[in-house]
Parts: sequence; structure tokens; C-alpha cells
Amino acid sequence: MELLWIGHAGVVIKFSEFYIAIDPFLSGSFKWHGKTNIYHGKSPWIGIPHKIEEFIQKIGINLKLIAITHKHKDHYDFSFLKKILAINKEVNIIAPRIIIKSLKSRIKKDSSGSIDLANRLYIINVNKIYEFLDASEEKTLRAIPLKKKLFSKNPKKVAFLIQERKNGNLFGVLHVGDTHSIDPFKPYFNQIDHLISWTARDFLKDIDYHIKQLAISKIWWVHWEQFYPGNFHCNQNIQFIMNLYKKWNIEQGILSYNEFISIN
Repeated sequence: MELLWIGHAGVVIKFSEFYIAIDPFLSGSFKWHGKTNIYHGKSPWIGIPHKIEEFIQKIGINLKLIAITHKHKDHYDFSFLKKILAINKEVNIIAPRIIIKSLKSRIKKDSSGSIDLANRLYIINVNKIYEFLDASEEKTLRAIPLKKKLFSKNPKKVAFLIQERKNGNLFGVLHVGDTHSIDPFKPYFNQIDHLISWTARDFLKDIDYHIKQLAISKIWWVHWEQFYPGNFHCNQNIQFIMNLYKKWNIEQGILSYNEFISIN
């Protein structure tokens, strides 16, 4: 399993035979509480039209699955999803019902039916583990519902636990999405080897409280880069965050925008 950072919360997970993307945001701006927020981070892919096309040709064409955690526009990037669905005829999308409903409606309106969506859009079923199999390895994706109704059949927000079994050993990576509590992940504490996490203070305090129960060996920090005006959970001093939580004795890192990093 290898990881590439698109920027913001977007991550690509590479297996030997296919790629999965979680929350790919490439458009570069989105509305939040009536204000347009513009990406000011260092990703070479985000917000630059010809680089977005380059990303699609280098990475996007190999995607087999795109997983979306929730409907915030910095996670649900309709413009990018419309482009990738038109170019990559093999890619599927899995997301909460509210996103799939929106995606179907907007693509039908914008493309006049020219994009074939048959058997490509999947509403998250929290009782199902999605399997991706080949001759020798097993990969699974599980959607973990967030918020109060943890066992809702139609959650509006989820996190994704991706696991790979190799030579009898199970390795798990959890992308937490925009969670503010660690409670939804308690049943999986011993299955999470690496955490892909944002830097929301309430969530970090929750990790701090439960740290002795976790089996995590490494945290990859995302969702901290600069936006303007960025009046939400971004614009963080990541070096300050990493220094603050050295006390956890867990390895911390920042993924590369340009190269896949092998993690197991």
C-alpha cells in the first residue's frame, strides 16, 4: 500500500493493480458560510487548470474508486468528479446518499446525459465491507459513520478504514474525514495502524485522552494548509502541532504531493 497527498484532505491510495482516492479536492476554491475560500497551500495540483488535467492523466486515469466522506465542498468537489467520470470510464464513486443524489442530479443537468453513470455510483451501506480482490491479496474498505447516529443507515458523514491483508498480516489505514470525536472508531482501535488525520483541536484532545488504547504506529497530517480567508479548521501551523504531540511517542509525517510513499 502506498500513499500520495493531493493536498488539503485528498489522498490517493495505491495498490499494485489499482488506485483509490479519498476526498479529492482540486478546484481550488469553495464557498463556506457565504464566503469564497481560496487554496493557498503548496500542492502542485490544486487550483491550476492545466495541472488538474495533468493529475487526471497521471493519476486519475488509474483510479478505480473515489470515496467521499461528506458534502462539504472542500471534500465533495463536483467539478473534478464530473471531469473524471467523463474521462475514466472505469472509476466508481462511493459516498453518503446525500452526495450520490446530488451528483446524479447535477451531472444529468450539466452533461445532458453524455456521462454514463450506470453501475458507477454507490450509496454507502454501513453494514457492508467493500472488498477488492486479486489472486493473492485482499483489500477492503469500510465506511464508519460519524456524528450522533453512529449506526444510521444513511449517514451524512463517514470516515474510511482501508485494510490490506498480505502474507496473513492485516494492515489498516483510517482516513478520519472531518470527525470531531474518536468514539466512532473505538471498535476498530486494534485494526488501525496508520491514521490520516486533520488537526481539529477537539479531535486531537480526544486522541490525547485515548492514546494508550490505540495501536497506531504513525499519523499522517492533512487538512491543515492555508486557505484565504480560511475561517474554519485549516490554516494550522503543522510544525507546532507535530511538536505539541511528540509526547504521544507516535511517528508523525506529511505525505508527498509528487511521490507515492510505501507504508506497509
